[in-house]
Amino acid sequence: MRLRQLFAIIVCFIPCVAMANDPVPQKIGFIGSLTGFASSWGNAVRDGAQLAIEELNSIGSNIELVVEDDQSVATKTVTAYQRLHSLSGTKAIIGGSWWLNSIAKKAEGDQTILLSCETLVDENTTFAKTYFLLQGDLRRWMTAFEPLIDEKGWRSAAIVRFSSGFGETLGKELARIYRKPGRTWLGEIEYSDISLSDAASVALEVKKRSPEMLYIDAQPGGYATLRRKLIDLGVTKTTILSHGEAFDAFKENLLPSEVLEGSYFSLRQSAAQSFQEKFLKRYGRPATLNADLGYYSVYLASAALRNDNPTTALKSEPVEIFGNRFEFDEHNAYNGVVQDIWRFENGKPVLISK
Repeated sequence: MRLRQLFAIIVCFIPCVAMANDPVPQKIGFIGSLTGFASSWGNAVRDGAQLAIEELNSIGSNIELVVEDDQSVATKTVTAYQRLHSLSGTKAIIGGSWWLNSIAKKAEGDQTILLSCETLVDENTTFAKTYFLLQGDLRRWMTAFEPLIDEKGWRSAAIVRFSSGFGETLGKELARIYRKPGRTWLGEIEYSDISLSDAASVALEVKKRSPEMLYIDAQPGGYATLRRKLIDLGVTKTTILSHGEAFDAFKENLLPSEVLEGSYFSLRQSAAQSFQEKFLKRYGRPATLNADLGYYSVYLASAALRNDNPTTALKSEPVEIFGNRFEFDEHNAYNGVVQDIWRFENGKPVLISK
């Protein structure tokens, strides 16, 4: 391993050895949805990134976060990248946006590191040499439920999903699980409006198929609306599984606890408790969504930029940050992501597996 690579890894693992009063500023770009419907995600990542920069600058680094807001509009992600590349000259960009696939190849051509805290490996992923996905592989959101499915013995299943590569990936993985002997796959029920405005017709289709288990891929508002429509139609015996949006529906009080009772959701395990404590102290509120990934991505980007070849630095050797090992697979997806399974019991979510 080259000396500069080794130094980068040590800097990440023990931040106190960062260069004292670093005379050369590092510019790290940020593209996030800071306004618009996806703003809660973008702001969470930005807050985590800003915390890391404050930490590193307090011990001698000289890092500037250059922020661009894509306003939750896919086409503006490209515009934001162009501004960062042409005007700011940033060689590493952190993403708190759902649309980084649209700039992945451009970043590769510009030899710009792109660290995504929002996108995952799914049917629509654009793979590129300099594009790193900290959320990992979307299929793990579904395979995390396999032990539970085996234990409970739900014999038939269907999925309600958004018409997207994200939803398609979840549907294919659940279909794989339910095409095993002794199980029945009842198929996919797609919707195209992200707010699930056609929840009534979707609920009717669920009732017609009558699965023992139903997976719902929806945003919190759509999830809550569909759950209500299912109850109105008398669909109360079907067990409901979902992802973290179900937890968001609970936190936002979109559904009464009795509706959620007995349903399950998966949630990505935060990389470290120490981050949660730091975030609470800095902002006076708990970290949400992918704020932790924004935090760790700054350390990864800063380490990479201290090398002659930033991409090689991230790919060739695992990087440790406060005891967390960051290693990427053949698709540049972080392979250390863990999905926990939670169940709503007595009005609150309870962790049932790790």
